[in-house]
Formats: sequence, structure tokens, C-alpha cells
Amino acid sequence: MRDSEIQAMIDALRAIAERDNLNHQGLARQVGCSTGQLSMVFAGKRRPGIRFIRLVVRRYPEIRRLLASSLAQDEQPPSAPARPNGAQQGPERHAGRAR
Repeated sequence: MRDSEIQAMIDALRAIAERDNLNHQGLARQVGCSTGQLSMVFAGKRRPGIRFIRLVVRRYPEIRRLLASSLAQDEQPPSAPARPNGAQQGPERHAGRAR
């Protein structure tokens, strides 16, 4: 996951904690992880692993939309740079030079 995706997930978890009036211990209990792990993820001292993400999505399916839209953006192939009219693809050839 990119840093921006992790931050978006953390922000969503903070919003859920506020909405449900949960402290770190209560949110960790709801998610199914330790309070220490949740605190380290929130503080940026630890990146969330796949197990943590699965626990979060299982408990709070609304976060799945956030992650799915982020992954969908990653799957789009990068667009090819525009070439001026008449430009050829491939390596350039220099006339008169022996290689």
C-alpha cells in the first residue's frame, strides 16, 4: 500500500472511532488486534500488514470501498507519452555512423 492509502485508512478508522465513541483500546477490540499494534499504525511507527487490513475490512466493510477505489486507480495502465506527428518508435538511427 502507498503511504497515501495507509493514511486514508487511518483517517477512516479515526472517523469510525469518533463516530462510535471508541478509544484506541475499544477500536482495537472491535477490529481484533492489539492496542499496541493499532497505536503503532496510527503513529506511523508500523505499516499495517495484510492481516491487519483484513481484520479492519471484515469489521468495517465501508473501508473496502476506500481500498477498492485506490486499487482500481493502480490497475489503470499508464498512458503513453504523446509523440509529435511523424515521430518514429524505437531507437534513433544516425546516418553515416558505423557501429
